[in-house]
Amino acid sequence: MLLAPAVSILILIIWAVFYLIKRKKIYSAKIYFALLLLMGCAGILINPLPLMGLEPTFYKLENIVLFALLMVVIIIPWLQFDKYVDKSYVFIVREEYIQPIKIIFFCTILISLFSIIYTIPYAVTAYSIGLDTVRNMGSDALLPHSVFTTIAVGFASITPIIVLFVYISLLDKRLRHYSIWLVLSSFSYIVSTTSMAARDGYVFIALAYLCFYLIFRKSYDGKLKKTINKYLLIGIAVLGIGIGMITVERFLNQSTSKEEKIEEAIYGTWGYFYQQPYVFDHIIEDFNRFYGFKRRLKFLDGVIETKVSHEYDSGSALRAEYMFGTQFAEFYEIAGYSSLLIITFLYVLFFSTGIRYHIRHKNYFSLLLAFCIYFHLTISGMFYFRFGGNDNVFFLYLLLFVSFFFMPSVLKVNITTE
Repeated sequence: MLLAPAVSILILIIWAVFYLIKRKKIYSAKIYFALLLLMGCAGILINPLPLMGLEPTFYKLENIVLFALLMVVIIIPWLQFDKYVDKSYVFIVREEYIQPIKIIFFCTILISLFSIIYTIPYAVTAYSIGLDTVRNMGSDALLPHSVFTTIAVGFASITPIIVLFVYISLLDKRLRHYSIWLVLSSFSYIVSTTSMAARDGYVFIALAYLCFYLIFRKSYDGKLKKTINKYLLIGIAVLGIGIGMITVERFLNQSTSKEEKIEEAIYGTWGYFYQQPYVFDHIIEDFNRFYGFKRRLKFLDGVIETKVSHEYDSGSALRAEYMFGTQFAEFYEIAGYSSLLIITFLYVLFFSTGIRYHIRHKNYFSLLLAFCIYFHLTISGMFYFRFGGNDNVFFLYLLLFVSFFFMPSVLKVNITTE
């Protein structure tokens, strides 16, 4: 059995060894390892266990090792991508695709603006009645259940694709006047998540802009790169202020003691990143009401039979089920170790195959789209399985279809030795 400091030391050692072995193939994936460092060091620097409220406060060695290994296995497609699209590649938009890209950008901006206009009244309402109150009401308490909400929130949630379009728009002077509108469009995710008193949008947008900057920065001249650097720093600072404002509203304005406010703020910010190994262990040890496909991947319910398939009941759910145990915890809740290992294997296989296919056939635009979708699912998977619920199944189908079968040769590359 391990205590929290031992858990941190163990997972950091496993991740450090993997990083050192693969360091020459890691480029944009450094962002992922930075998040792993943020996750892993908590048990050494603070005592995270009282804040989570989970008992017992010691953890099985084999569960923690499994968790640490899964967290690196899942980035195999990312490493394949980094190995190919490293800092030496310069992306260029093909002449014949300038006009089609303009149409794609226009449609993206149009739908994103609809998303912002539709959700901004609910975001304002959330601030006016108090974000902590909204959170206690339920994350979707303010938004009405309608097809318009599904479109507005669903489209906003694929913001990393919009961020990809921002960087593509900067590749050619004839596309750059779309850039500011695409940047504005990418903030649709912030507006939609604010209406649910969440901070996901701020985090995902910042990570997406940083990741794709690393991928595209060699494609811009020195002057443009300096401009991008300046606005990227300003943008990240603004996003940081936004996170801080929501944190103050949700945690520091409550009528509790100073110590409790600080603890709640730590758990409500850093806790989003450090609770995963502990929650994962609790799910493995205590969870036994397997849901089959009745809670996650519902489109498979009735298509694939599982031995045990309980209906989800919030009244009998474990506390750990409401916490972030990564997408692996949710895979485990389907049918145990079998679903955990099979779905993880298929997840890695699907994106690895797609990325290798696009690399082999030099479908650079499709390669970036596939990686973008993989990036979104994998980063959000550090918390929960995005698009696993019934409401999002259409977007899951759409994203998988786009990542694997959308293959226009929109981009070409030159190789630089800089």
